[in-house]
Amino acid sequence: MKRNRWNVLVCVFVAVGLVLSPLGSGLPLEANDVSSHWAEEVINEWSYRGLSSGYPDGSFRPDQTITRAEFITLVNKAFHFTDRAPVAFSDVAESDWFFNEIAAAVAAGYVSGYPDGTMRPNHPISRQEAAILLGEIRDLEDSPESAAVFADQDEIPDWSIGRIGAVVKAGFMSGYPDGRFLPVRSITRAEALVAMDAAVETRMWFIREPETFGPGEGMDVFDGNVVILADGASLQNTTITGDLIIDEAVGEGDVTLINVTVQGDTFINGGGADSIHIHGGDYRNIIIQKAGGRLRIVMIHDRGASVIVAEKARDTEIIFEGVFDSVKVNTGYVQLTFQGETMVNDLEIAEQSEEVVVTTSKDTVVVRMTVNATTDVTNEGRIISAEGEASSDSTYLINLPENMQETPTRPRRDSGSSTVSVSAI
Repeated sequence: MKRNRWNVLVCVFVAVGLVLSPLGSGLPLEANDVSSHWAEEVINEWSYRGLSSGYPDGSFRPDQTITRAEFITLVNKAFHFTDRAPVAFSDVAESDWFFNEIAAAVAAGYVSGYPDGTMRPNHPISRQEAAILLGEIRDLEDSPESAAVFADQDEIPDWSIGRIGAVVKAGFMSGYPDGRFLPVRSITRAEALVAMDAAVETRMWFIREPETFGPGEGMDVFDGNVVILADGASLQNTTITGDLIIDEAVGEGDVTLINVTVQGDTFINGGGADSIHIHGGDYRNIIIQKAGGRLRIVMIHDRGASVIVAEKARDTEIIFEGVFDSVKVNTGYVQLTFQGETMVNDLEIAEQSEEVVVTTSKDTVVVRMTVNATTDVTNEGRIISAEGEASSDSTYLINLPENMQETPTRPRRDSGSSTVSVSAI
């Protein structure tokens, strides 16, 4: 890939800037305190690509320790852990800046806290704790024999020696020049950055500016995942071998995708009422995770895609326009609006959904609709068939196509639209 053409697109083997301090600011091209440091190359590479954060005075402070919450934040973004689970730690409050990060770590299953019910988020994280987390995330097999090479192996506890050996064997961490591992020593910012750089398998590309990326003709390839962070960004004529992530940083802004093929999944975490414009290309699953507000997806091509409205998208109004293979709702209090000339082969309201509202335009066609939860459907278009185990208080406004004959199981009605119980269809 040509650097001059992608001058604002950044790539690294991790999916995050190193946000190790809430007070950190954007680091200059080279930090003023990393010259001749053993991690200088990695630190400056991250800095060059705009992915690491330092301090207002231009320093990186590579040998300063980091807290458990800061390390968890780095892990979550590096591995793109976004789901959240309930947090029950006595020392983690919803008002804390790291609350959502702890919730994501719990959901990902790599933290459990201490026996006394605490998380100790503001405590420095030790090298052995970091090794345990990385080993858990990467599902490494314990290798205590790989830790036997260290001069202080007798000082490594039984509960951590297997994971320490595993991350050493995998090449994520190593010992010191004197031959010791020092398991209880707090890990430094530089050590954390280098370990994470080694641990993440998938290359990540970041779009950070509201510009158009990709060639005007032909096709380019991103070998890995792409994260779009900028409102107003466009990506064209590109194949992505991994996932495409429209990040929360887009806010209520717009993203345009022109002739983009995504071999993995597409995750929509940001966007607004004007929002996501898809022209051509090829998509597998488009997973909507944005919670609250309005999100409009305009998909102008006839290949369609499978759209999944995930649990996190609760309380969201989603506007569809275009051709879609399927749309499945897995959460509640969602408004689906199909406008313009839109066609959906399969529309499914899953059993766990509640209070879903569906509205279609006169030019909308839904080939098959499955309703398994309470749903209000106001249809001015054409719904060819409907089925499901919805409760009898669901309503369904239907227009039959002129060339379709009514069946004995469908209540007879005059031409035009009417409201009937879903269970009666």
